[in-house]
Amino acid sequence: MAKTILSSLFFVIIFFILIHPDVLAESAVINEFMANPSSGYDWVELYNPTTSSVDLTNWILVDSTSTMKTLSGTISAGGFMAFEVSTRLNKTSDSIYLKDSGGSTIDNYSYTTEPGADVSIGRSPDGGSWTTLASSSKGSSNGGASPSPSPTPSPSPSSASSFTISNVPSSIDSTQTFTTSITLELSSYPNTKFYLKGAFVKSGSTNYFGYTKVNDSWVKNNNTYSDQYSITTDSSGKWSGSLEIQPDVFDSGYEGTNDYIFKVGRYTSSGNGPTWSNEITIKINAKEVEMAEENINLSALSVPKSSSVLGESKKQEDLPETVYSLERYKKSASRSALATPSSKPKTKVKGERINFLIPLGAILVIIGAIPISYAIYHQFRKRNQRAS
Repeated sequence: MAKTILSSLFFVIIFFILIHPDVLAESAVINEFMANPSSGYDWVELYNPTTSSVDLTNWILVDSTSTMKTLSGTISAGGFMAFEVSTRLNKTSDSIYLKDSGGSTIDNYSYTTEPGADVSIGRSPDGGSWTTLASSSKGSSNGGASPSPSPTPSPSPSSASSFTISNVPSSIDSTQTFTTSITLELSSYPNTKFYLKGAFVKSGSTNYFGYTKVNDSWVKNNNTYSDQYSITTDSSGKWSGSLEIQPDVFDSGYEGTNDYIFKVGRYTSSGNGPTWSNEITIKINAKEVEMAEENINLSALSVPKSSSVLGESKKQEDLPETVYSLERYKKSASRSALATPSSKPKTKVKGERINFLIPLGAILVIIGAIPISYAIYHQFRKRNQRAS
């Protein structure tokens, strides 16, 4: 009985697959993209080669670093949908991943050469092999591949491009700076301005950190691109030089002594990027220092010595000698730094009370002296009259 049921179920499944072959068909795929449009945003086109519609809710498009676009909508059987992804695709090289709502990778494609402005890369025919297309067909069926170049003359070396760094130490202290050498070759961009920055990142993280020295100032990794180190390629699109770099121990991406990935990012003059160089692993060692005892001059702060907060304490405190890491010492010092008072404390002076009895008594004495003086004068005058 059980065998009969299993046999019947097997034939039902086979029959269902024959009637509906799309259950074994692949899902939507990446079909075409453009990484360097002369206007508008970069875009990625999807194609549904199956005979059933595909719900794209919460599917995502991801580049080599992070999510570019969260998708929505339904792509019909045999249909096309294009999604703009801002300026996230690097012009020279990048990777594109299509992941479903569960995070599984459905399709991916990586390119390592620059296709050129307004040139799209896609599958020909739709869902087939990847090639550079003769013309872009955003949101619709792809055309044929671009004509193959003639075997003569030989391909021009002007299309070569490279962005490499070297002379990166294998290990540094967290307070140490170092200088890395950079070689840039972009034959399609002669006499062009770019901005460079150095960056550290833990493997598997997207939290980049670090300082790049620009003139006499240290610029954080997350500052705007135009604050970073500016360069200009020569007439052949080449530039070589160096950057001075230092870890940013105050950034949340720094996790103390550990191995980190170091690379250099490149932005265009309009802010497109970053395009990353090759990666080099470097170990950063958290440097520990002993806190030095320092005296604070309270007289410069205009604070009374009797102040219970900033004044001198008459009682000596025996504090244990403690060794802190440089990062903890700096963070503690920055939070507890004393601000100089903007003005001296105002003293409220009470007005003295005037005693009115004193002047009143003086007036009474003067008034009382008048009749006495008159009597003395009158007696003196009578004596003079009698004498005469």
